[in-house]
Amino acid sequence: MQPTESIDAVLDVAARLGFRGVAQRQADLSPAQKVFHQAILRAFLDEGSTPSHRRLVEQASQMSLDHDDVVARLSEIDLLHVSEGVVRVAYPFSGVPTAHGVRLENGRKLWAMCALDALGILLMAKCDGTIISADPQSKEPIQVERRRGEWLWQPDEAVVVVGLTNGCARVDEGACPNINFHANAQGAVEHLNVHPEITGQLVSQAVAIELADRIFGSLLDP
Repeated sequence: MQPTESIDAVLDVAARLGFRGVAQRQADLSPAQKVFHQAILRAFLDEGSTPSHRRLVEQASQMSLDHDDVVARLSEIDLLHVSEGVVRVAYPFSGVPTAHGVRLENGRKLWAMCALDALGILLMAKCDGTIISADPQSKEPIQVERRRGEWLWQPDEAVVVVGLTNGCARVDEGACPNINFHANAQGAVEHLNVHPEITGQLVSQAVAIELADRIFGSLLDP
């Protein structure tokens, strides 16, 4: 199996399993809710960690929004998930450590929900940086750098598997655990063969970047 160069092929599989992109879900928000959502994403970039409950309450108050209502709305459409007052998920960010670390050019360290989210953080923030991850099958280290808009992948033959499992309503449950960097196409195929529950598609580096840009690139746009 060779990595696909077709974005539509990946999007078709996602649509059949009921998954919608983050930008699509953000479009369901009211203008004020969208600004609140963007403020959460910027808080991750500004602070390098999950925004505090106090910051979210203050942000909602400044916008004349009810904090509990707007958080419930973001959770309802699977943009944000809070547990015990802590933001655990705010795609593309994870509020807890994951296998996908992202170091911004200013040195700030963040965690991404999956491989596409890691690429998406740099594209959404429109900045350079370095992604540190590993092949889930071989555990081989994988590094992706963005420098002056150019991408450098190590190893050179690394690919991304966009995997989905049916029956999961939330992306962090049905997609994120199965979207990973792999050191090469052969290892990626072996991984899919031992996990038949995953509907997976190998994508090239170029397609992975374009997918991440389509999903996350516009999230902070006015």
